[in-house]
Amino acid sequence: MDSTRRLIVLAGASLAAAPSFGQAWPQRPVTMVVPFAAGGNTDIMARVAADRLRDLLGQPVVVENRGGAAANIGAAYAAKAAPDGYTLLMISNTHATNPSLYSNLTYSLEKDFVAISPMAMIPNMLVVSNELPAKDMREFMALARGGSTVINYGSGGSGTSQHLAGALFNSMANGKMIHVPYKQGSAALVDVMGNRVQAYFGGISEVAPLIDSGKVRALGVTTQARSPRYPNIPAISEFIPGYEIRIWVGLVTRTGAPADAVARVNAAMKTIVAEPETRRKLAEMGAVPMNATPEEFSAFIRKEIADLGKVVQLSGAKVE
Repeated sequence: MDSTRRLIVLAGASLAAAPSFGQAWPQRPVTMVVPFAAGGNTDIMARVAADRLRDLLGQPVVVENRGGAAANIGAAYAAKAAPDGYTLLMISNTHATNPSLYSNLTYSLEKDFVAISPMAMIPNMLVVSNELPAKDMREFMALARGGSTVINYGSGGSGTSQHLAGALFNSMANGKMIHVPYKQGSAALVDVMGNRVQAYFGGISEVAPLIDSGKVRALGVTTQARSPRYPNIPAISEFIPGYEIRIWVGLVTRTGAPADAVARVNAAMKTIVAEPETRRKLAEMGAVPMNATPEEFSAFIRKEIADLGKVVQLSGAKVE
């Protein structure tokens, strides 16, 4: 084979092995990192999204659980991924709280990631012991402001949404409740049922079985609007204007990812959260679907970081 022909053959082989430019994203499987253990609300939502994203994107979407350290391990891992859109991260309100809680984070939610789309929001619900005299929000607020009954409120730990919901309530209602942190929210709920602590601001999916079975009493939701699951339970903001704490989840990817990757996943998520089956599954968890453009979700994240930072400061929480 002469040298010219050899060069032509080698060039053809190289082109065949090289990636095809201009092809629509994605061209290979996508990984969705969930920075929580399997089985929780974020993991369940991630799997609902991943199943449908596979169909809509035409490529497998593999859920990879990397829990631990208040969701920081998974986020730090995803922050080191290539900026090609093939690694998605399912974030939550926890990630917006962590910059104010931790002084040694190895990643920046705002700098290392670009927003794609929110998925859902879950209200916290204020539940109390059946032995507590307060039967509604007005009576609870009166007790919380001081009197013969001391109200201790439990949480799943310092800086959790349950803790911050109670701290914000104390601040805005002039309350005098005492925070009692537990290693897990489930342990706090056991003590609410036993009246060892009197109140708990838990996610609706967490407290719903106890509400429905009459083991605790629900008094108010922590979002501006009432929960569709419990439309007769008022929003705390109906008594304390402006009060709001919410659990939410959504997707981000590495900063620098191709614009078409961000756009395709955003469009797919908008389709997914509008589907009746997705809405049914979210409703079972007490979750409300969300959708927004990447720009809107980015603004939402920035506001949550700022707002939750103020609540963390109010609460005095700090984790080293």
